Amino acid sequence: MQPSPKWPSDLVKKNQQLLSQRQDWPAGALEACTRLMSKHPGWFVTWMPENTIPGFERPACFVAEYKHPRHQTEVTAPTIEAIDALLVPVPDHDYSMRGCDWCRARLL
Repeated sequence: MQPSPKWPSDLVKKNQQLLSQRQDWPAGALEACTRLMSKHPGWFVTWMPENTIPGFERPACFVAEYKHPRHQTEVTAPTIEAIDALLVPVPDHDYSMRGCDWCRARLL
């Protein structure tokens, strides 16, 4: 099993910078996302513009993803402060018979 990606890599930083320019992110959003990714290892934080496509409507928001072969989750929030509160440390996966407390908590 490969370890989870370490954000932000140089390529991720460059791609986010280009997206922020093309999608006209609000002032300070790019810096806030980069700061949170440094503060919360393993989490990828980005800003998503409003989506007005029928059936896929969504207000503009911050999105954070944690991708790991066993631990995958996504959270959204309208502000950077709100998303910061949702980014919890994710433990190593427990492969024992009892299973992983973190995974079980997500199923409830």
